[in-house]
Amino acid sequence: YCDTSVKWAGSAVGGIRISHMSHLEKEIIVVVAKSKGKKAGMKILPLVDAPKTEDPAVRFANAYIAKLASFATPTDLGAFVDSKAAKLAELKTARPDLHGKVTAAIEARASELAPAASAFDDDLDDTPTKPSETILEALDDAHPAEGKANAIIDEIKSAISIMDINSIESRTKADVDAMPEEIGSGVRQVIEARKSEIKAERAKETAG
Repeated sequence: YCDTSVKWAGSAVGGIRISHMSHLEKEIIVVVAKSKGKKAGMKILPLVDAPKTEDPAVRFANAYIAKLASFATPTDLGAFVDSKAAKLAELKTARPDLHGKVTAAIEARASELAPAASAFDDDLDDTPTKPSETILEALDDAHPAEGKANAIIDEIKSAISIMDINSIESRTKADVDAMPEEIGSGVRQVIEARKSEIKAERAKETAG
């Protein structure tokens, strides 16, 4: 800073003094020549770095991911994701890297909230390589006139994430429950089978 009292050859001509410096843990006193034959101590204080401004996109992504843990049901999670869809679309355009992290966190939370598969599934000798496709075909053939069931099945076929399936399951639960037992049970099997396929695909991608 400029100190107008600094003298040169007996005259106050002004000069530069140091009041703060970076990389100091505490204030220090530096002895300098004030005039011919006379010295004085100058106090120098630590220079505190200005606080960093957090990237708004990073702040949104972190808050979004943290919020996911507060949802206890797939329905609540789906409602939250739907309410933030526009904002998430903006993030995808502006910061694809952060969008990928948020999407992965959504998938992980949806998987955690999904009902656990039956322990008896592994004991079925006739489980096909692609269970959902086989069950879908069988259900379609057995009940070709059940338009509502077929519509739900088509949605399940097109689902690409656990979150999508949870949303379909939540939205159509009342309809499925109202169906004859064999049809409703078949649709539920399709839902669980498709979830298993997606989990297997995600595990394969992670391993790769």
